Amino acid sequence: MFHLSDVISLTDFQRHTRAHIKRLKKSGRPLVLTINGRAAVVLNDATEYEANQRARETRELIDSLEEGAESIKRSGGKPFDEVFAKIYDRNFDTSGRPRSRRRKAS
Repeated sequence: MFHLSDVISLTDFQRHTRAHIKRLKKSGRPLVLTINGRAAVVLNDATEYEANQRARETRELIDSLEEGAESIKRSGGKPFDEVFAKIYDRNFDTSGRPRSRRRKAS
């Protein structure tokens, strides 16, 4: 949750950008920028953002693995070679180079 001190107007952020960024890096907490008194943008430190992204991706992987385990219990699963080939084809081109990955919009 946000602290009240982390909610500032966009105008104040523009006037005191360096001080706000310094505070953001020191506290590790995101800043909520308001326009006309309403939350408009959340500004986060890059390190915190990356940590949040890793945590989200880990959670998605765990959810996917749990779903797969349940599917195997229900239907008996598929042979490893078949599954591995499908994953490989999805992630690598015919020369063995990784395919570029586009992130899905959340």
